[in-house]
Amino acid sequence: QTDERTGEQAIRWMNVTRYLKDRKDKKSRQIIFEGDALTMQAVWKLRDAFFQF
Repeated sequence: QTDERTGEQAIRWMNVTRYLKDRKDKKSRQIIFEGDALTMQAVWKLRDAFFQF
């Protein structure tokens, strides 16, 4: 995907499990992609949330 600000190629990701649990319209089968940039900081944040006790 091309970054709108820089014009460079960017990889984006989205936690679809969280999206499906949090959305209000449970019957809809459409997923609206609201991805975040896949950076090391994003990976660390996800890792920390996963291993939180």
